[in-house]
Amino acid sequence: MEDRWLAWAKRLHAIAATGLHYAEGPFDRERYAEAASIANEMLAALADVPPQRIRDLVPDFARGYATPLVEVRAAIFDRDTHILLVREASDGRWTLPGGFADVGRSPSENIVKEVLEEASIRVDARTIYAVRHKARHRYDADTRDFYKLFFLCERLDETAPRPGPETTDAAFFAERAIPPLSTGRTLPEDVAAAFARARDPSRRFLFAFAGVGSNGRRRPPRAPGPAAPRPRASGRLPPRATGASDPRPAGDGNNSPARFRSPSPARSPPGARSPRPRQPPRSRNSARAR
Repeated sequence: MEDRWLAWAKRLHAIAATGLHYAEGPFDRERYAEAASIANEMLAALADVPPQRIRDLVPDFARGYATPLVEVRAAIFDRDTHILLVREASDGRWTLPGGFADVGRSPSENIVKEVLEEASIRVDARTIYAVRHKARHRYDADTRDFYKLFFLCERLDETAPRPGPETTDAAFFAERAIPPLSTGRTLPEDVAAAFARARDPSRRFLFAFAGVGSNGRRRPPRAPGPAAPRPRASGRLPPRATGASDPRPAGDGNNSPARFRSPSPARSPPGARSPRPRQPPRSRNSARAR
């Protein structure tokens, strides 16, 4: 989970960028520009880099509505159920092959291109097994915001992997022999989720954004597991547990709530006298009038 100050600075930066793009008057533009300058200084201080470095990271600043970037990563297995990793030239650590999504390509086309460039093998994207918001997980802190799409891919040939221009090595690894990972790109749980999905294709999709609930508290990402069976459609509601507290009125067995039905009059048992209605007490004035 990223630092709160970093998250706030990134949000302020995005608001300033969007505001500058849509601002019409000079006063609004001046205020959004000042907010952008403050956000740049905050991000630079948090990252311990010059403010110009922050500006260089966002070349399209104020050119449209500010949205998160998209990153794609691929999980590819060989016949021995070993996973493909590539070594990044930038930090010498290993990661699932992938990178930024290019404009004009679909997500699956992007991941096929990235695997070919980084590992020199041809694959076909079969399914997405996880989606993560980078800021909500243990990745290295980043001044930019990312959505990460993780694909399960299938090899189209038996060509041995070879590194590309941005990688120095590419190889398959067993689950218990994973090398040090480039944690700005791939976490151990990303690899573990890929192995789990490869072993059991029926496992449910991992939608791990770790968002904020209605009470304002952060909720952890849902752990991956088998998909829950869906209830079969029927015209009746499921029976309510006996003794369960429910503020709603009970139904009549036909999915008709009691509050929508006219109350039926209570019946007296046979032979019982019906109680006489009580008369309201008379006042003294009414007695004198008589």
